[in-house]
Order: sequence, then structure tokens, then C-alpha cells
Amino acid sequence: MQVEVAMALSSKIELVISDSCGTPELAKDEGLIRVTIGLDDDFDVILDLCGGELSNDEFTLLHRLWDDDDFPRTFKRVGDSLIITERK
Repeated sequence: MQVEVAMALSSKIELVISDSCGTPELAKDEGLIRVTIGLDDDFDVILDLCGGELSNDEFTLLHRLWDDDDFPRTFKRVGDSLIITERK
């Protein structure tokens, strides 16, 4: 059974893995949440970065983008970054 988490969200979420990211970053703009981490960072870094900053639904979607092979995702390479988003 697929859980439809993103339908309840008002913001698009992007997980960005960057070759040049020295310091992980959480950016929240109107309609977009972007989490940028480096190649050597793991999900614990995301937990530390986003703890208390995201709703449970937002955090659940972020985790699915990170680790759920059955979740429909889009992978896009832009420069030195890989951008992972939910596939609609």
C-alpha cells in the first residue's frame, strides 16, 4: 500500500546532494523546501539539520526521497549537484 504523503504538503521538497557542499543547509522559501548535503553526509546529518524545522509529513517525505527505493523519485544532475524530488 502506497502512502500519499505529499498530497497534504503545500511545499515541494528537494533533497540536493552536492559534491561541493561543505556545510549542510536547510532553505525554506515560499512553496519550496530544499535540503542540501554533501556526498559524505548521512541521514543523521539530515536529522540534525531538520529536527524541529519540518512537519512530520515533510520529514516523512524527505526520508522517502533519501531511502525508499519503491517511492517514485526523479533524479536530476545539475552541475555538481544531484537533485532528488518526488515524481508526479
